[in-house]
Amino acid sequence: MMKTVKWPDGAHCAVMLTFDFDAESLWLARDPGNAKRPGVLSQGTYGAKVGVPKIVELLDESGITGTFFVPGWTAERHTARLELILSHGHEVGHHSYDHVHVSPDFPEKEEEDLVRGLEALKRTVGVVPRGYRSPAWDVSANMLKLLATYGFAYDSSMMDQIDPYRLTTAEGAPGPV
Repeated sequence: MMKTVKWPDGAHCAVMLTFDFDAESLWLARDPGNAKRPGVLSQGTYGAKVGVPKIVELLDESGITGTFFVPGWTAERHTARLELILSHGHEVGHHSYDHVHVSPDFPEKEEEDLVRGLEALKRTVGVVPRGYRSPAWDVSANMLKLLATYGFAYDSSMMDQIDPYRLTTAEGAPGPV
């Protein structure tokens, strides 16, 4: 049985507004041939050109902050949008390098993708993210261990509970929340 969370100041719950800023990476990850399909890629480009600024504007109007989970690929190609997100006080979380699903059968590739995404976020906007969300919320036991190793405070890939809880690695060590 999960322990009920006691929220501060008599609150009954907490809400975390999050957005996946994948841009074109989602469509390229699904099918690299989409690079030849500007109409398909325009769905991702819309997020960079219109979606992110509109979301930032809405959050500003509401006086709230959110978290944008961003692949490293997106950070490299849409750096100005990450700068906009950060300049308005929002958090940037890690969302892989290029949104490609990495099989848990290849743990070295999972780490390579994690590190490459971390390096891109650090190099482009100076962010060392505290949170992680895997592409398609598909997280492996190895990735939980990597997140603990690389010092992530939380992972938002799990969907089995409404209250936060600490993940445990396959070795029994504490993982991220």
